[in-house]
Amino acid sequence: MMFKSAIVAVLATVVLSFVAAEDTRMDYKLAKGQTVAQFCAAWNTECYKYIPKVQPGAEVGEYCEAGPGKDEVQTYCNAYAVTLHGSAVAKILHAVPA
Repeated sequence: MMFKSAIVAVLATVVLSFVAAEDTRMDYKLAKGQTVAQFCAAWNTECYKYIPKVQPGAEVGEYCEAGPGKDEVQTYCNAYAVTLHGSAVAKILHAVPA
C-alpha cells in the first residue's frame, strides 16, 4: 500500500510540474505590414520544428497572440519533458514491486 501511495505522490508531482510557475511570455514588435495572424502562424510552425531538434521527445508548448501594445505580439515556445525518478527512489528504499 505504501508503494502505491508513493506512485500516487510521484504522479501528482509529475502532473503539477506541467503547471508553469512563472510567466514565460515574451513581447515582440511586428514587422511593418505584418499581421498578428501572419506572425503567429510563422511562430507556431517554427516552434514545432525547433523543439524536436533541441529536445527530442519533449512536448511542445507554444503561445502567440496580440500583445499588450500596438503592433506587438505576445509569445512563448517551450519544451516540456518529464523525467520519472520513481524507480530510482524505490531502489534506494529497497522497495519491492507489488
